[in-house]
Formats: sequence, C-alpha cells, structure tokens
Amino acid sequence: MTQGAEFWLAYHFASRGTAPPTTQLVELEFGSEKLFDLEDVLDYAALYPLFDYPLLRTDYEVFRQGFVEARFRSVSTWARRDGVAVQPSDSVQELKAQGVGNCADTAISLLIEDAPTSLWFTYYYLHTPEAKVSVQRVRLNQGTKFEHIAHLTNHVFGKGYLPGHHRPLVHWETQCGKKLAEDAHIDVILADGYGITEGKAIKLIIDAHLYHAHHHHHHLTFTRRLVPRALRAIITATAAPSEYLYIRISIRRLILSLLSPFNSTTTIAMPRPKRRPYNIFTPPSLSSSELICTTLDHDSTDMLIDKWLEHRSPGHDAYHDWFRDLRTRKHAAQNPNKKQIIAWNKGEFVPENVFCRTIDTGRLIPLDRTWTTHVYHHKTMSERKLSMMPVVFTMLPELMLLRGMHDGGCDDIYIIVTDLKRQEMDDVTAYFELVTEYSVSRTRRNSIEQQIQYEHMRLKHTLAKQRRLPCFPQIDLTLRAILFEKRPRFIAVLIHAAPKNAR
Repeated sequence: MTQGAEFWLAYHFASRGTAPPTTQLVELEFGSEKLFDLEDVLDYAALYPLFDYPLLRTDYEVFRQGFVEARFRSVSTWARRDGVAVQPSDSVQELKAQGVGNCADTAISLLIEDAPTSLWFTYYYLHTPEAKVSVQRVRLNQGTKFEHIAHLTNHVFGKGYLPGHHRPLVHWETQCGKKLAEDAHIDVILADGYGITEGKAIKLIIDAHLYHAHHHHHHLTFTRRLVPRALRAIITATAAPSEYLYIRISIRRLILSLLSPFNSTTTIAMPRPKRRPYNIFTPPSLSSSELICTTLDHDSTDMLIDKWLEHRSPGHDAYHDWFRDLRTRKHAAQNPNKKQIIAWNKGEFVPENVFCRTIDTGRLIPLDRTWTTHVYHHKTMSERKLSMMPVVFTMLPELMLLRGMHDGGCDDIYIIVTDLKRQEMDDVTAYFELVTEYSVSRTRRNSIEQQIQYEHMRLKHTLAKQRRLPCFPQIDLTLRAILFEKRPRFIAVLIHAAPKNAR
C-alpha cells in the first residue's frame, strides 16, 4: 500500500472533552474500489468473516467499526485540525494535497456530538424578581462530574457564585415552573429540551433577598436624671428591614414607685427603608402588589380541559359550531385573501385534532398544550374561599386559542380578577390602550401623558366610590409589573362574576 493510498482520520467525541482523540488509518484503494470524497470514507470497507477480500458496504461502515455508534451519524461533521469546517463532498486527494490526512499528526477530524457539552442556567431571586441576573453556562466535558442536579448545585456553591448560607434556600425549576429534584439526571433534563440553549436555561430559584441591608443597632440610653443608678441601662433594638419597629417602654410599669411624676410611656419609631414609590409612568415592582397570586399547574389545566370536553353539548355549543365552520373552510371562503389560521383534521373534536398557526413562528401546532395559570385576586376572595378554578374554566377555550397562537413564551398565563362592571371594564381597557400608545409614541407623549394622569385620577376615584376590589392603583400596578418583569405574550383582566367580559 503506497503512502498516497493512505488517509488518516481522528475521532473527536464531545463527551471526552479535552481527552486525546483516537486516530484511524483508512485505505483509499482496495481491489477495484477507490474512495474519492469524505462521504466515501464514511462508507469505508471492512473484511467480512466469510471472504478474504474487502467489500464496500452501502451503510455507514465507519460507525460499524466499533469506534462510533450508528445513531450518532446525524451529529457527525468533518473539520481540519485548525477547526475549519470541511464539506463531505470535498475530494480526499485535494485534501491530501493540502497536507490534510497524510499522517496521524495531520489527521482530519470527525467531530461526534455524542453528548451535550454544556448546560445553561440562570438565577432567580423570589424576593427581588426585577433584579438583572446573568445566564450562565457550565461545561459538562471538562472533567468535573455532572450526573445529577445536586452536582450542579454543589458546583455553584463550591465556586462561590452564591454565599454558603443560601444553600438551604435554593431549588431548581424549568422555564415553565416544573420543579427539578436534586437527584434528577442532567442527561434526562437535557433530553427533554431544558438547559440546552441560553433561551431555555433552567432557573436556580433563590428564596432570599439579593441585597441584604446591614442591621443597624439603635441605642436608647436613659440618662442619670430620669433613671436611678440601679436601673440605668442601655436598651438595644434592631430595626426590621420592611416595617416600622415600635419600642414601647413603660417606665411606670418598671419603676412606678421611683418615676411616678414622669410620663409613663415613650414611643420610638424606627424608619422603614425606602421602597420604590408607585408611579404611573415608571415600571413598578410585582413585589409591591397587594394582590394574592393563586397558581394552577399543568395537571389542573389538563383536568379543566377534560371537564370542558365532558360538559360540552354538541348540539348547542358555539365553540363546536365555530370550529366546524373552520373545518368546512367557511371562514376562508369569506376571506379568500387571508391565510388559514385554525385547522381541524378529520378526527374528533378534541384539542389534539385542532391546530393553530402560531403568529411568532408560523407553525401549525395542536391545541393540546398545557400551561401554568397565575391568577391575581384580592384577598377578600380567599377569605370567602372562592376558588379560581371556575374563573379559568369559563374562559378556557379563549385561553387555549391564545396559548396555541404562540409557539414560545406562553408556558405561563397571567390573569387579574376584578369585580368591575361592564362599562368600568371598558374604561380600564381604554386606559391601558392609552398607556400602550404612550410607551410607543414619539410625537404625542406630552399630550398623552396629561390624558393618562386625568384618566388615572378619574378611574381611581370612580372605582373607589363604587368600592371595587381590587382598587384601580393595584390593578394598574400589578398589570404593568407583570408586563415588565414576566414579559408574557398576553394578559387577561376579567370580572369574577362575568368572565365573558374579560379583556
């Protein structure tokens, strides 16, 4: 075998990281057969046990040699030693003329992505959700063991990315809110599509404040003139970071017989740390909202969809009739220039047989996709033990359609429940339309700002006079905070007594 008939390749497995690659010598000529390009190299011949001459197989013989499993064929690519990509159709002789593959030191690289090489995660502070945190990547093939989520947690604290006293206060979740146990396998999480890219990073939930205020000790000293020597003392109090701390010192109860001429009670108010004030023109913080959030998980959504299908009456169901008109393309006939958005195949009337074309990617995706619902409501609804399940149930078809219209970003749906009347809801909707126009306008901001101030004051006093709950400032604060911090594709504001009037 001449040197011109030899070609060297090196196997680079992603799972092996920086470990030295395995090289292999390939014969370019055998019998009457010859390998011309790199795709022919993948059809490399092997000696059959029953024959004493090589035969050229039509499948991926390189992957049958014992180096690589055939299932990794779709994730295998060629590259030079310097990292420059090489096309499978490139001529082997031309590559050899360029000095590629003539020996083991210049072997061409076959890159096999047999395992994910990185995991992406981000930090999320429950008490400081508006904090800007980074998305971080962990290399899985650098010698450090990452088999379970617990190994990733230990890595974060071992590197000092978080202080040690936060260790009992953290847990992991996916972007859709699914909790990840510490014993969960990282390869399973990556196979499910979580953590594979920056946009799908898993979240390290931290149940602690991002910024810790230093606790200042305030000393109150009773002077010699007020308190006898035997009772002279220093009283030390620590101010709470989020509320006023009142220290009531009853001198009469302590030294009634000695200080009877003096005032019996002294009150000292410790100042509360400054919080971001509520302003209708600046993004608010969701932590400032007084509304209670009730969360319905994916299982609850599945149950509601099943209940909706069970209680549907086919003969008198407006939704069924509307979808049936879609199947017969009645709507398409009325609007011939518009593209079909909703499609229903020949199956039964169930979500997996109804498809919606997404507005962000243009794909047809079945409506059989669940989500997590976050319902914000006034505390009186909890005191009256009013369930939020009926609220979501009554507008379930609309939520399914809105969810189906978006390929991404709708794993969480946000709803604000009010007790407004129909006209009041229209006025609130018009107000938020005005706020939206203000945020995008370039020429009319001054005039729109005056309108917003007037409408905000009018709605605030009108709804307060009618004793609406929650009050309008809380509706405004919560809605804009959700839009600013959670960035949902849509948000629903509805009336508890009449959800069909939702906006």
